[in-house]
Amino acid sequence: MPIRLLSPEVASQIAAGEVIERPASVVKELLENSLDAGARSVTIAVEEAGKKLIEVADDGSGIPSDELELAVARHATSKLIRSDELFSISTLGFRGEALASIGSVSRMTVTSRVQNEKEGARLLVEGGNMAGKLTKVGATVGTTMRVEDLFYNVPARLKFLKSDVTERRAIDALVTRYALAYPEKRFKLSEGKSVVLQTSGDGDRRSILAALYGVDVAKQMLEIQSEEEGFRLTGFISPTSLTRSNRRELTFFINGRWVHDVSLNTALLQAYHTLLMVGRYPLTALFLEIPSEEVDVNVHPAKAEVRFRTPDKIFSFVQRSARRALLAYSPVPNVAPSLWGTRSQETSRTGLDWTIAHDEGLLVSSDAQHAFGSQSSVISNQSSVSSNQSEIANRQSEIASIPLLRLIGQIGASYLVAEGPDGLYLIDQHAAHERVLFEKLMTQHAMQN
Repeated sequence: MPIRLLSPEVASQIAAGEVIERPASVVKELLENSLDAGARSVTIAVEEAGKKLIEVADDGSGIPSDELELAVARHATSKLIRSDELFSISTLGFRGEALASIGSVSRMTVTSRVQNEKEGARLLVEGGNMAGKLTKVGATVGTTMRVEDLFYNVPARLKFLKSDVTERRAIDALVTRYALAYPEKRFKLSEGKSVVLQTSGDGDRRSILAALYGVDVAKQMLEIQSEEEGFRLTGFISPTSLTRSNRRELTFFINGRWVHDVSLNTALLQAYHTLLMVGRYPLTALFLEIPSEEVDVNVHPAKAEVRFRTPDKIFSFVQRSARRALLAYSPVPNVAPSLWGTRSQETSRTGLDWTIAHDEGLLVSSDAQHAFGSQSSVISNQSSVSSNQSEIANRQSEIASIPLLRLIGQIGASYLVAEGPDGLYLIDQHAAHERVLFEKLMTQHAMQN
């Protein structure tokens, strides 16, 4: 079979396959372009899980009308000039492939206007080719990208898409996570006529967590704020009581970019070492800020994988930061021996009354008072009863006041593990049994006398 050059159309579709895998990929590329343009508000509309329509509108800086045709060409970008800039990238996009890839597998309409122009411009791209000439239109400052009939010319790719529910869920998760990374931006996501997500841009990440996981989960999330040697880690991790059965909720952003990195996930799981059951994983939304020259984002066309210049250093930083947060919010209970003998007035009012019933009987035992009174006068009888009551009161004060405990288990047939209001109790069951027998004997002896 002879060797031949691929046609531009085939080459474009192959390249698009690396960048545009599903509707969520389109949303990601357009959303990142809006953020790079300095948009303060981004509106996303989706129909039929993105297969029929994806529209992303922003109020960013816009594209000049004389550059609009160049913007949809392959390898055309405003974010990169020299090759050495590849090692210090500060923008989300830089490859110049997104718009060309999207346009080659859909019917794409670009409408944009910059601040110093009185009117905007509109351009239609269909199957990688311009459909008509550039037209002038009235438009607000910013850019509106409208992508229709995704994969209409690649039916094989269309067949490999998941169900509408799965594709919508992927778009929802993507937009919500970027809303977490940029809480100062306003995001609005609508599917059909229903609004799925809308943020106020007030900078409150916990309110966005509530939209993603629910209010109860958002309240339980632990906040991380750590800074060390030029690295900064912020965000939220779940307590040990809140877990999932898979790793899908491990979310990492590096310099505002959502990435999938095995080493970061491993560092986070190491922080939970011995704290979680096997097969359980935490929920996280962590944002790592490091110098741009310390990370290489030019690894994969989708820009979802990165490489670090000092991976061990970053691994240790993430692991220590997460571990410190877990221990700070969930300290190990410290049960002092004094808790067995003394209790606060508030604690003593709760739980069961642990006073031995036999002692209460001594306080009101008429038989004991009668036996004592038959040998003494009325005055000495009153004095003896008072002395007896005083002795019993002293005995009661000697008995350790134990709060209400909940039995958890037994260790080596020798110790009982129980949970109390002050923490964990370890009880020597043989010594406790001997104490119970001793108190019964002393009570019987006091009643006989």
